Amino acid sequence: MLVGCSSGQVTQTDSIEPAVNGNRGNVGNIALRDVMIAFPEFGDYSAGDDAPLVLTIVNTGTTEDELVSVTSPASPDVQVLGDTALPGGMSLQVVVPDDSALADTTSAPETTESADAPESTEDADPSAPGGVTGTATEPSGPSGTETIEESVDTEPSTELDFGTIGIVLTDLVADLENGRNVPVTFVFAKAGTITVNLPIASPTTPRPDPEEDGGSGH
Repeated sequence: MLVGCSSGQVTQTDSIEPAVNGNRGNVGNIALRDVMIAFPEFGDYSAGDDAPLVLTIVNTGTTEDELVSVTSPASPDVQVLGDTALPGGMSLQVVVPDDSALADTTSAPETTESADAPESTEDADPSAPGGVTGTATEPSGPSGTETIEESVDTEPSTELDFGTIGIVLTDLVADLENGRNVPVTFVFAKAGTITVNLPIASPTTPRPDPEEDGGSGH
């Protein structure tokens, strides 16, 4: 008699993992899926390089949560770019950020232009106390408007769309070769803390064919 595969709790297929490259994890109502380090341009990472992460963060609950911080022994400073708020029933896609986005967060915003802004003296009145009657809320001419805008807009732009963030392991402390997993700890405001071992992703382009040497090979 032929016996089929059982369908109970102990089966031949109950330990099969999904066919994805990344790891996964759960903490509270937060699910991390397809968690991995982006494939490096030259096949591996060297000490001092920046290694961006790629994953999906899903809030399976009904209340809002937030990604508070990300740490790893492989990096002295993990950069988190974008809005990390995670409403209930929504997800965040962690993507490789643009180079300019990472550069903006590592450089201090310039505020010298607003500090050197000229005083509002166009409406000076010798008969008034102090000789000035103008107000900063009504600048005279285009130059006054530009000065106010520059003094307010000092936050760096991350160049990331809504619903996407960037997480980058900056200044790696050691070389990171393919096949090695890196522990990364994610801290959420409500769900708590989870550490996941991240592999390096597979290349996104096909492997080139070996060059022919003209021989038969057999």
